Amino acid sequence: MEKRTFIIKPTEAFTLSVYALTFVIWVIAYYYYPQEEAINISSNSWFGGILSPNSIFTHILTFSLMWVNLILLRRFNEKFGIIRVRTVMPELVYMLLITFWFPLHINYIGQVSLLLILIILGMTFDTYRIKDATENSFIVFFLISLLALILPEWLILIPFFFLFFRLLRSFSVKVFLAGLLGFLPVYSFIFGYHYLVNDKLPNMLGALKEIAYFDWIQVNSRLMIVYVGILLIFLLVSLFQVPFLRLQDNTRQRQYNLTLRLLMLLPIILIVCRTKITLMVLPLLAMIYSFLFSYSLSLRKSLINRVVFYLFVSITILIPFYLMLFR
Repeated sequence: MEKRTFIIKPTEAFTLSVYALTFVIWVIAYYYYPQEEAINISSNSWFGGILSPNSIFTHILTFSLMWVNLILLRRFNEKFGIIRVRTVMPELVYMLLITFWFPLHINYIGQVSLLLILIILGMTFDTYRIKDATENSFIVFFLISLLALILPEWLILIPFFFLFFRLLRSFSVKVFLAGLLGFLPVYSFIFGYHYLVNDKLPNMLGALKEIAYFDWIQVNSRLMIVYVGILLIFLLVSLFQVPFLRLQDNTRQRQYNLTLRLLMLLPIILIVCRTKITLMVLPLLAMIYSFLFSYSLSLRKSLINRVVFYLFVSITILIPFYLMLFR
């Protein structure tokens, strides 16, 4: 991995300063963001009922989990070389998005889900060109079954990760069967417990109908539409440069980047079709966005990339503050 970056220098002083500023913003948002208007994240997950959305412990837990995920993001890039230079840009972009999307400050469910997905993704990346990846496959799908207990919609991860094993050239019949067996421990326990307590098996047909129910996204704020559109334009500016920059990547790095681009479809599908769980999937979307957006900006020194980065920082800070103060 090259030891340079172009737009921001990955120094410890810079990183600590950003962390300190982030903490200050979270404290300000706790006192001034109208929590009564925040979306209740507990309505779609039993896990969400553990802590009250308005509790200070919810904010502390979410903030702590965000830091853990930031550390994992750094280790993830260092280990797999998603961006082949030493850079803090993915961390910075992710931190900015999570910090200034104020409703996410109560979203510990999304942070726990992202933590597990990062572990799952890392174990999947470890199987690159491994002929016998049955152990990783078993653990990956076991963790997906745990994720589905937190939020049933995460079951959509199943076809994605079977595809990822195929892209990373580690898929086989044994890997497929090991993945299916990964579900057995968790759901065998659930079925057994439900049968012992209620003397009948759970209604799986009703559960599947609930998961398959579509709740199409509705956006009432024109400013929010503009904000999302600008973020999309910034991402496209970065992605348009990828075909030229990826020529210096090795085959493994190219497959990893392709996997992340495909994975971005998952939170988009869930947000469009299941708008009630938007908050819980936004951390995953922010993580993927941070890598894809940072890729070109970290590798290519150009005026347009600098302008795009500084515009991204400005808009990410100003628009959420405007929505908070003048809603």
